[in-house]
Amino acid sequence: MKAKTSRTEIKIETHEIKLIRFSKKRASRFCAKCGRDVPVLAIENAIDVMGLALPELIRLVQSENVHLIDASDSSILICGNGLDESKPIEKKPN
Repeated sequence: MKAKTSRTEIKIETHEIKLIRFSKKRASRFCAKCGRDVPVLAIENAIDVMGLALPELIRLVQSENVHLIDASDSSILICGNGLDESKPIEKKPN
């Protein structure tokens, strides 16, 4: 007699929320897309805080979910409003 086999498939979905708080002494710059002064982060800090790789951050900038700001010293900064929880940033699955 042949034994019956069964297969069970389990799917797991996870969500992550990161809360970013800027200090009162934060750096701020004017963001043309937001139309006002906003808190800013260096690209390296934004990648670290958001837990993204550089290509993912570039994709977010291209989709206009995150804004770039050119600083006077030729560095590039990330607009802090793009990191607002009202604009959820979804990472593509690997």
